[in-house]
Amino acid sequence: MSINLINSLVRGGEIYHTPIDDLESFVWVLLWAIFNILTKNGIQLTRVEQDWFDTLRSSSLRVLRTKGNFIRYLPVPKNWSSRFLTFAPLLNEWLVLAAEARLVIGKLDSPPTDVQFYKDYYAQYLEIGVRYLESLPESWL
Repeated sequence: MSINLINSLVRGGEIYHTPIDDLESFVWVLLWAIFNILTKNGIQLTRVEQDWFDTLRSSSLRVLRTKGNFIRYLPVPKNWSSRFLTFAPLLNEWLVLAAEARLVIGKLDSPPTDVQFYKDYYAQYLEIGVRYLESLPESWL
């Protein structure tokens, strides 16, 4: 679930779901999948990785609300295992793009109805993903 939707649910305000929320949610699902695959393959997560894995598995909106802090942890290599660091630049760029979109949408009275606005963000997500896809190792376990 995107940070925007979580914050709306916690505050009890009106909930505006946009395609941007879906793009951001994909990043959180990918992050959960990375941690899940690592643990299922017997790889010990760092303390920070385990904390984030626990957060992503929580059903508490208040716990999930801390996801906004995740981007502050990404640039600090000592927080992450070498296997996770393979994905950190990709996740960081996607989360920065999500934050940018949240800021743009947050300044409006209601979410944009212009389909091109969302297509532009989708194109940026895909461009970033394809760029990193070429540099990812075939196996990161």
